[in-house]
Amino acid sequence: MKFHSALIRAFVISIAIAGFIFTPSLTAGDDVADLKAQVAKLRGEVETLKAENETLIKENQSLRRIIAGPQQPTTITPVQKPVTVPAAVQSPASQQKTSGYWITTSSGVRHNSSCRYYMNSKGRACGPNEGRACKICGG
Repeated sequence: MKFHSALIRAFVISIAIAGFIFTPSLTAGDDVADLKAQVAKLRGEVETLKAENETLIKENQSLRRIIAGPQQPTTITPVQKPVTVPAAVQSPASQQKTSGYWITTSSGVRHNSSCRYYMNSKGRACGPNEGRACKICGG
């Protein structure tokens, strides 16, 4: 009797497991039609992405051409003639600039107007023989 009950129990369990594994789902015709619809949808999306990619490539190329090309001013300003101001009316900074030489007060080095330190250090306008000549520009 124990053998029969164990056999029946195993049979019932195997039927239950088979019922979970082999549940009827879509029929073969429905499954194929559904898959074909999904494939068609995905192909449409791929074509859309290809078109967007081509558009972005063309836009990128045109932007690179613009960057690499000569820079043109965006606004046109009218040309104005320079106004000459008498020396007596000029500000001290512009009077210092006209001397052509600049002496750095902390070191006593003289720079000419082509030097990078000309009016770029703490100092004042000077004459061509004041202080020590700069080793870079010759003062």
